[in-house]
Amino acid sequence: MDTDTLPKNTVMLAGEPILLIAPASLTVCREVLMASAHNYHRACVAALALCWQAPTKKRKGAKVLRPSITYSACDYSPLRLGGEFGDALEAAGVPYEDYMAAGFRAFLLVADQIPDDGDEARAEGN
Repeated sequence: MDTDTLPKNTVMLAGEPILLIAPASLTVCREVLMASAHNYHRACVAALALCWQAPTKKRKGAKVLRPSITYSACDYSPLRLGGEFGDALEAAGVPYEDYMAAGFRAFLLVADQIPDDGDEARAEGN
C-alpha cells in the first residue's frame, strides 16, 4: 500500500495499515502528555497503544496484530503501558524504529486533543 495515499490517521506497521483514533478522554490524553516529561519514548508507545484501533476480526495473513495489553491492566499508568506494549511489539518482531515512528504519530494525535487557551475561551463564549 502506498503510504502517500493512507488516511491521515493511519500508519504502516510491519507492512500493515493501522488506524489511529485518539482517546475520547481528555484526562487520558493529559496523562500521556505528562508522562512524556519522564520518558518520551514510553509515552509515545503508550499513545500508540491507546490509539491503535484493532480490527474486529483477525485478518488472515496479518503480519502484526495489536498486543492485548490494556491501560487498565497497567494500573492506568502510561509509562507502564508504554513499556509493556513496546516489549510485546518487540517480541512480535516489530522493529523499534517502526513502532516508535507510529508511536510519535499517535502522540501527536493525542496532543492535538488538548484544547489550547483560545479553544477554551471560545467554548466559554469569551
